[in-house]
Parts: sequence; structure tokens; C-alpha cells
Amino acid sequence: MSIMDISLQRMSLGALIIALGRMVDNSIVVADGIAVRLRQNMKRREAAIEAVGQNAFPLLIATIIAVLTFYSIVASRNSTGEYCKSLFTVMAISLLLSWGISVLTTPLQCIDFLSSPKGDQKEEFKSPLFVYGAESRLPVLENELRVAKNALAVLLGTTPDKVDSIVGKPGPIPKAPLTLAVGIPAELLCRRPDVQRALHEAAAQSARIGIATSDLLPRLSISGFIGFESSADTRSTKTGGGGKLFDSKSLTYFFGPDFAWPLLNYGRLINRVRVEYTRFYQAVLDYQNTVLTAFREAEDGLISFVNAHEEVDELEKSVKAAERSTDLARTQYVEGIADYLRVLDTERSRLEEQERLVIAEGKIALSLIATYRALGGGWEPFACKE
Repeated sequence: MSIMDISLQRMSLGALIIALGRMVDNSIVVADGIAVRLRQNMKRREAAIEAVGQNAFPLLIATIIAVLTFYSIVASRNSTGEYCKSLFTVMAISLLLSWGISVLTTPLQCIDFLSSPKGDQKEEFKSPLFVYGAESRLPVLENELRVAKNALAVLLGTTPDKVDSIVGKPGPIPKAPLTLAVGIPAELLCRRPDVQRALHEAAAQSARIGIATSDLLPRLSISGFIGFESSADTRSTKTGGGGKLFDSKSLTYFFGPDFAWPLLNYGRLINRVRVEYTRFYQAVLDYQNTVLTAFREAEDGLISFVNAHEEVDELEKSVKAAERSTDLARTQYVEGIADYLRVLDTERSRLEEQERLVIAEGKIALSLIATYRALGGGWEPFACKE
């Protein structure tokens, strides 16, 4: 100030006090930034460089704004402006020096004297409510897993203790393809066992109608008999006697028509035909309902597959946004800008979004399985009969 011929007055001392407070605030911001990065397992030098690089320019802007706050007094053309000119100059120099000291000397002192974080500092952000809530879901999930393995053991025809060796160790959710080639669904649906069963049941019932109708018609048949008969002794002797059975006179035969027409049972037979027709119509309706159900299941599987992919894409963005919000809330909490309640809220939101993402990823695999099952996947193809 002596070089710039600035006289130090009593009011100028107030500027030095303001600059000193500003320097303390800037140093706290830089030190907290270094402490946060040390908790993230960064090296001291890298933490100091990153903290200064992130906060230096914003702190400089804040310092310039603080200096310009007093410019309106100096710009006045009365005696107050003349009297406060030295105050403004001292304020500007002091605040700029305080900024320089904060971004230069504070990182060096933090590298040498700032204590290292103890333990996993992330634990302080874990609320017991979240921890216990997540742990309470484990027994339910393990029970569902055990029930699913027992059902799988029944399908595989083995005991539950052998399922683990068959399915292998637990792993991540299988990644389903982004596209699904299903061919012509109308042809693939013919491979379904329930569609084949309904189709053949309708065909069999149609044949029963023909059998019942044939009972209404007269029956004409021709029957007969041809053979040998003899009442004489047919035993052979030493002299060649006997043998009357195969004599020409022993040949016997008969034949004649047989005619039957159950006229007296016509009422019962007609009602039987009607019953068979009713059963046939019921079988056709069952076949139609089976085909419609197959189409509905296939369409539901395809729509679920497409929508599950879209849901996962959006939830991945949501999870990234929730993670950024959580990191920002932690930083603000460490720097004293936000309270711990905000950290808890962001942690809860992040946990909910991550859980929704996992469920949506599982929906992709489940919808793909449902689609293959609806299209009769795993069975040999059959040709639909009209």
C-alpha cells in the first residue's frame, strides 16, 4: 500500500478484518473439498489439485463480487466517495490477497497436516433404516429362490438337493437380445401341445359323429360257412381204414344275407347323433378358445419384451441421475451446505431406482421366456390341419 501511496486509516482496518474473514471462508471451502476427496481414497496431491481446480474460479468470482459491493460508495461524487476511496482500495487488495492465500497456501498445509480418514467413510452415510430394511428382504428372497428350485426339481425329475449342481452357481441376470425373431406366430402356435390336443380332440369328436350317424342306416351283410363233417369213425387203422372226414360227401357249407334296421330305436339313435354334434361344437369352441389364448399369450410376451427394454433404458438414466444427486448431497453435507436429511432422501431415492432397474432387467428375461413358451418353443414343429 505504501508503493501505491495509500494511507491506512481506522476505517481501512475494517477492510482488513473483512478480508481476513473472507480468507477463512475460502480456506474452509478448499479444505473441505480436499477432505471429501480423501474420503474417496484419492491421493493427497491429486485431491488438493482437484479441489483447488474446482473451487478456485468460483471463489475468485465471489471475491470480485464482494469488492464491487463497495464500488457504489467510491463512485459517489460527494465527500463520502473521497473519504472511502482508500477503504475501497484496501478492501480490493485485501480480498484478492485473501483469495490467493486460500488457493495457494491452504492446499499445501492440508497435504502436510490434514489427518487421513479412518475406516470406510461411506458408512456414515448408511442409515440403519436402509440397512435393516434391505436385510429384512433377504429371507423373503431366499425363500422364493428355494421354492423356485423345488419346483424346478419336480420338472427335472430329481430331488431338490441336486438342483444346485444342475443350475450351477448364482450369477447375474441373463442378458436378453435386443431383438427377437419369432417368424410367423400363426405357424409357431401350432407347435403348442395344448393347441395340438384341442385340434385332435375336435377331429376325434367329428369321427364319432360319423359313427353315430351310421347307426341310423340299415345294415346288410352276407355271412356263410364252409367245412367238413362226418359222423363215422375217423381213426386210422393199420390196413388204412377210416378217413371218412375228408371224403367228398363230408363237405358242408352254407351262406345267406343278413339285414338289420333298428327302426324301433330311432329316437335313441337320433338323440345320440345330436349329443355327438353338441360335443363336437363344444370341442370346436375349446379349440378356438385355445388358439385365442395362445395368440394373447404370445402378444403379451412380445409387448412385455419391448416395453421392458424401454423401461430399462429409462431406468438406467434415472439411476445415473440418482447417483449424481447422492454424490452432490454428500458433498454438500460435508461442506455444511445441506443437512443429513437430504443425504438420506437421496440415498433412499437411489436405492429405489436401483431396485426398479434390477426388477426391470428381470422382466426382460421373463418376458422372453414367456414369449418362447407362448410360441411353443422347445417342441417339434407340427403342421396345422384345417
